[in-house]
Amino acid sequence: MLSTDFAWLIVAIALVAAVFASFLAFGSYRRAKYCAEFVAQKNARSVSLKRLSEIEAEMTELTDSVVALQTSMKKLRSRIGMRHNRERGNGDGCPDPATDPEGYKRHMRQKLGIGMIKR
Repeated sequence: MLSTDFAWLIVAIALVAAVFASFLAFGSYRRAKYCAEFVAQKNARSVSLKRLSEIEAEMTELTDSVVALQTSMKKLRSRIGMRHNRERGNGDGCPDPATDPEGYKRHMRQKLGIGMIKR
């Protein structure tokens, strides 16, 4: 049979091992909790960065659309302005020499004052 001193020694070693195991388990728990919080924080940041990149892409598309719209509006205003200029003639009420050469000659004679002489 074993002596009682040896049994107390085994109990003491088991007790020290149990305390060491509990400290190790507590440290492992804290490390796992820290890692889980770190991963959750990074995932949340990753999701927000993904959302920011989506918003940035959408803003780029909208900016391109606005620029295209401004360009088309500028062209349209230019066309309308040219149409008004054509409708008004040369700007001083003078008929267009390409479409109405007789009217243009008449206007120029009146402007110079030689159209008053009758032959």
